[in-house]
Amino acid sequence: MIGHILRDSTAIEAREKPQPKVRPAAPPPRRSHHKKSKKPKSPEQMTRLDRQCSGTMTLDQMLADLPRACDVGCKTNSKGSKSFWIGFKLHLDVADGQIPSVAC
Repeated sequence: MIGHILRDSTAIEAREKPQPKVRPAAPPPRRSHHKKSKKPKSPEQMTRLDRQCSGTMTLDQMLADLPRACDVGCKTNSKGSKSFWIGFKLHLDVADGQIPSVAC
């Protein structure tokens, strides 16, 4: 029986170079003054959370969609200041008695 769950994250520094971000080219602005009906977004335009919550992805597809490359991370410490690092971020859920329950 688990009474309490504590959640925290920790930085894992790496000596790799972060991969450059690929930013899509912005389409030219349209000069229309008419309201348009909202069309459903294609899966490429949806965010990762929207795609996962849509119910069309399996667990294997969700795991394959997660980024695995090194990146620049940021975390706010207990004093409120931000710390930056190059590497990864590990999230841990720990139950009573310092028993790890979830790590992602």
